[in-house]
Amino acid sequence: MTEPARSMARDNIGAATAIGRKQFATDPAALQSFLHDAGHAFTRGLNLGLGISAALALIMAFVV
Repeated sequence: MTEPARSMARDNIGAATAIGRKQFATDPAALQSFLHDAGHAFTRGLNLGLGISAALALIMAFVV
C-alpha cells in the first residue's frame, strides 16, 4: 500500500470512529446493536476456529 493510500485509510478510519462515537453517545440502542453484532461475529469466528481444530485433530488421529 502506498503512503497516500495508507494516509487516506487512516483518515477514513478516524472519521468513521468519530461518527460512531457521536452516534453511540446519542443513541444507546446503536451501541447495543453494534455489540450484539460484534458478539455474533466473535462467536462465528470462534466456532470456525474450533471446527477447523477438531477436523485437523480427527485427520491426525486417523493418519497417525
